[in-house]
Amino acid sequence: MPTWTWPIAAGEALEIEPRVKVARMGDGYEQRVADGIHTMPRRYTVRLAADDATLAAAEGFLRARGGVESFDWTALDGTTGRWVCRKWSRSFEASGGGVLQAAFEEVFE
Repeated sequence: MPTWTWPIAAGEALEIEPRVKVARMGDGYEQRVADGIHTMPRRYTVRLAADDATLAAAEGFLRARGGVESFDWTALDGTTGRWVCRKWSRSFEASGGGVLQAAFEEVFE
């Protein structure tokens, strides 16, 4: 299993959106039920600030997975899991280097 090994800058953000199925009635009432077994997947927004070579290698790792293949990663809070990255962006600085920002979504396989 591929593993993300690049150091993440402090300040990663965790977002959790429970998966819920909702049946809405015409009179304003609704019924809610959990959607599946793993109903609260985690999503981290992570930042990697580094030199050009490091950013190119990290971006190459994400491109190789193509938003399809999962990878292992350990968050700053010590939690581990399997993740996919379907979206990332990279900024460039005039002095070299820059920042790679990515959304790591937890998957269950």
